[in-house]
Amino acid sequence: MTITLEITNCQDCPNHKNVPSSSTGDSFDMIDQDTVCTLANNREITVANRPWEIRRNSEIPDWCPLKKADQ
Repeated sequence: MTITLEITNCQDCPNHKNVPSSSTGDSFDMIDQDTVCTLANNREITVANRPWEIRRNSEIPDWCPLKKADQ
């Protein structure tokens, strides 16, 4: 059996994780999140996004390890 998953955004990929963004000391930044790729040694995909903006800012980068495996 072969299962394929079409990924159109890093948020759809099982190899991403969202982590709390580094604090700047500003209370408004407390909810910010970074998105990182676990296949690329936790390389940052997006930095300091509000939770409601993460998907819009998580387009698949050119350096995505899955893109390279697909070529």
